[in-house]
Amino acid sequence: MQHVLPTGIVHIRAFGFLANCHRTEKLELIRRLLGASELAAASAVEPPVDKRPCCPHCAEPPLRLLGETRRPSVQRLVESTYPAKILESS
Repeated sequence: MQHVLPTGIVHIRAFGFLANCHRTEKLELIRRLLGASELAAASAVEPPVDKRPCCPHCAEPPLRLLGETRRPSVQRLVESTYPAKILESS
């Protein structure tokens, strides 16, 4: 596991065509050699049609975002899960 980076550490490529020092020139050369304009034209495919069943009443897709709620704090979760107990000291 020595080749796996710890969490939070970003791997920087220091060699090859993705190295920072010559990345722009190398990528331009690669695109020119591969005919990037031809690849771009070939990859310009129409997006897939949404085939999910629609609502019979409004004709909208079945799921859509209506609103967002804030995430409760840990303190509120603990208070709602474990109600305070009244202790008698008599």
